[in-house]
Amino acid sequence: MCAGYAKLLEALGKAAGEEIIYVVGDARTQTSDLSGQGHAWNAARVKGQWYLIDATWDSGYVDRSSGFTKNYRTEYLMPPPEVMVISHFPKDPAWQLLSNPLPLGEFLRQPMMKPKFFADGLQLVSPVRSQTNVGDEAKLVLANPKNVWLLASYNSKGGGNSQSCGHAVQGDQVTCKLPASGSYEMRLFTSTESQGEFNYVGQLEFNKS
Repeated sequence: MCAGYAKLLEALGKAAGEEIIYVVGDARTQTSDLSGQGHAWNAARVKGQWYLIDATWDSGYVDRSSGFTKNYRTEYLMPPPEVMVISHFPKDPAWQLLSNPLPLGEFLRQPMMKPKFFADGLQLVSPVRSQTNVGDEAKLVLANPKNVWLLASYNSKGGGNSQSCGHAVQGDQVTCKLPASGSYEMRLFTSTESQGEFNYVGQLEFNKS
């Protein structure tokens, strides 16, 4: 499916007289995905500057029971290269569009934060890896200059019902008390209002000993 989207966008660029390149590599969507999966996306030159585009990930999503659901977004329409490289690792390092390309090991150890996380002005202070060993609490420390509202939930890795970590907060820390030993996925959501619609912006894994 991704090859179809990327090849179509390449062909549309050619038909319109624009320079759009077909890029292949690996992509990851989960913190536990330590190898990545084969994927294809594009790079487009606009006024002499290269930008990255993933038309597949912006088109919608696939559910096993209902099939494809159209849900157009612009998260992966020309995001900054340092944001794109959190989830996309091109086979040719040049298409990271970074002055210092990221090694594969660093790519795989990054926390899985979505483009909206950065669009909200957030910066992850700690932890800085996708998986962390903790005691009783899983804690995120953030730089939050726009004072967006934060909400978190967790569930046992690989399944289980999601549990809220408490009420929405407007600050620089979010904490989840973990009930028992095991591995947990902590998801972060943001909103501009305390009672508004919260959007998923990323996740990390915590291992309670």
